Amino acid sequence: MADPYKTPDAYVDTGGPQSKLKWKILFWVILTLEVISFFSMYFYPDDEGILYHILELWIYTTILTGIFGYAYNRKILNPTFWRRFIPVGICWDIYTLYRAFISQEQEIAPEYLVIWIGALLAIFLPIVFLQYYAIYKYSFKSDDIWQKNTDK
Repeated sequence: MADPYKTPDAYVDTGGPQSKLKWKILFWVILTLEVISFFSMYFYPDDEGILYHILELWIYTTILTGIFGYAYNRKILNPTFWRRFIPVGICWDIYTLYRAFISQEQEIAPEYLVIWIGALLAIFLPIVFLQYYAIYKYSFKSDDIWQKNTDK
């Protein structure tokens, strides 16, 4: 007779690693936006200077690399690099946002400034938050990626 106090054994198949389809979509959306941004910097030059554009290209290429590594479960560099890179990227985005706000404040009417700030809060900040959240998860919460066997 079976023990009535023993819990039943059940096999639950989780289907392997979690699908990161949403992170892959985010990667491709940000990549598309950055390509458009880089082309606009090339075809519509502004007074930012070459150093600004080189830093923008380097920082966002690095951010996209981190999102790619997380979304596609790839080891790129090491977790310590990504942990230290998050504040660099955040400071760069704050600096870029500040420069954009200062330049827009002088060029557009105050009533349109409200629309600009609303668009910023509705579109820009969620994307920026998600990109740094992906890099955070990649560097701090993805032990399965960093511990993977590389002998495939």
